[in-house]
Amino acid sequence: MDMTMKEQTIGKPGKPENGRRCLGTRMVDSGLITKEQLAEGKALQEDEMRGVRIGNVLVHLGHLTSEDMAKTMAQEMDMRYLGPDFSGFDPEMADLLDRDVAERLSALPLRREDDGLLVAMVQPDDMVAMDDISVRTGGEAIHPAVVSPMTLEFFLNRIYRESHETVDVSPDGELVDTLVVSLSEREDDSPVVQLVNKLLQQAIEERASDLHVQPEVAEVWVRYRIDGLLHDIMTFEREQLPGVVSRLKIMAQMDISERRVPQDGRIRVHMDNGLVDLRISSFPTIHGEKVVVRILDQRRAISEIGRLGMADRERKRFRSMLTRPWGLVLVSGPTGSGKSTTLTAGLHEINDRDVNIMTLEDPVEYRIAGVNQSQIRPKAGFSFASGLRSIVRQDPDIIMIGEIRDTETAEMAVRSALTGHLVLSTVHTNNAAGTVGRILDMGVEPYLISSTLLGVVGQRLVRRLCNSCAEEYDLPYDDVDRLALPLPDTPLRIRRAVGCSYCNNTGYRGRVGIYEVMQVTRPIIHLINERGSTPEIQEQTMRDGMTSLVQDGIDKVLDGITSLSEVRRMAYDAC
Repeated sequence: MDMTMKEQTIGKPGKPENGRRCLGTRMVDSGLITKEQLAEGKALQEDEMRGVRIGNVLVHLGHLTSEDMAKTMAQEMDMRYLGPDFSGFDPEMADLLDRDVAERLSALPLRREDDGLLVAMVQPDDMVAMDDISVRTGGEAIHPAVVSPMTLEFFLNRIYRESHETVDVSPDGELVDTLVVSLSEREDDSPVVQLVNKLLQQAIEERASDLHVQPEVAEVWVRYRIDGLLHDIMTFEREQLPGVVSRLKIMAQMDISERRVPQDGRIRVHMDNGLVDLRISSFPTIHGEKVVVRILDQRRAISEIGRLGMADRERKRFRSMLTRPWGLVLVSGPTGSGKSTTLTAGLHEINDRDVNIMTLEDPVEYRIAGVNQSQIRPKAGFSFASGLRSIVRQDPDIIMIGEIRDTETAEMAVRSALTGHLVLSTVHTNNAAGTVGRILDMGVEPYLISSTLLGVVGQRLVRRLCNSCAEEYDLPYDDVDRLALPLPDTPLRIRRAVGCSYCNNTGYRGRVGIYEVMQVTRPIIHLINERGSTPEIQEQTMRDGMTSLVQDGIDKVLDGITSLSEVRRMAYDAC
């Protein structure tokens, strides 16, 4: 690259140095920072961060965002600024420069324009980097544009596709690449990248199902949901929130320039012994964007009915339903009660090469080899109901519907079962008996339900007592839990939670299901046809020998698996 090109692009010799000297003043004049913040930055620059630009020092202190710094630098150097909303990429640019070189130079060619290359640069006056890119691209002229480090990383992920390993479907129905990244730290990682990697890695290692980044008035809370309950992990300053949110959005290929509406994305991360799927959701609140990361660890997925925690009789009943050639099998319970896990284990049980299994899920949480899994896309017109209409033309033997939510889906599920398919699905009800009333409320005729329903599995998840610290004690007769639950009127010696370092002083580690399995017998068929009430159906199921949710929980208490307080907390409404 000749000197003429350099002068046209950068300006007069000495301009960058002058720009650096007045950059802080320009930011004060524009109201981005105060004079006191600039003074603090200059003091730190002289004492500990010599050679670091004042803008980067202010970002380090949290007084300035990297985007504001990039905009100010572009104005001062009379250059073009590119924000994260820039979309004019040329995919062929990935062939001009290796990603590792682009990362080392903090510069990335975006497209050809004006007899040269438009290059996004974090340090747009880096003559060495521009010369390097010019040589590597065959002597092309370089037209630099200013970007922030996070925007550059966003551009890198958009252009370089070799790091994208799988293709999935976004919530709006578009095919998207799922970025696969490593959480291993590098020496040049910024503090924000290190913080996010640490939070994600720790959440996965501690078996969290969700990670919450929750902004409050004075600080930001980080909480993990472990074994069904939220635990406070740490707090950090509000000034770090935009960087943390932007980093998570970049990883999930979300729009980091949009902060006013909710967004969803996904990513896969490398761990020592496999991949972990992360679903990332951002939501605007009055204190800033809240982000929740759902952690779907395939390594911990339960693929066998025998590992669910069902007692022998309930397990045999469930398996007998799954072996029927046609009919409707439902799993009921509130949100977060493990219904999808039970269905997944059931599919593993009946998955065979001689049957065609089709699923409709929202979202697809766990992948099963040999099963045709599909994620619904409501915005594209692909709902449970419309998907079910198409699935029956795919010659299925077994159909799994993630959830029956409305009348149309319920009617189609019942009719699919009636025409020779085994249909599995979930319903939100408090207990198994209440499922019949729920389907009736959706407008499905009683004779259709009684003709197709094979049975219902009702369930909850309770925490397992930590075997390292749980202690035995004699349960007093006046104990509040004893008075609330149908326990035998005899002396009882059971276990309770204590807390130790192994279980993070919670007294619990892991969860187990408590179940009731209702099989549809002739008396229940009669009650369904007569539109019998939930209490009537519940009473008949007990006469038929069903073990209730509460009783199964009590049995697990007597076996030392969980505590009485856990059963009361999770299953009291099913009494």
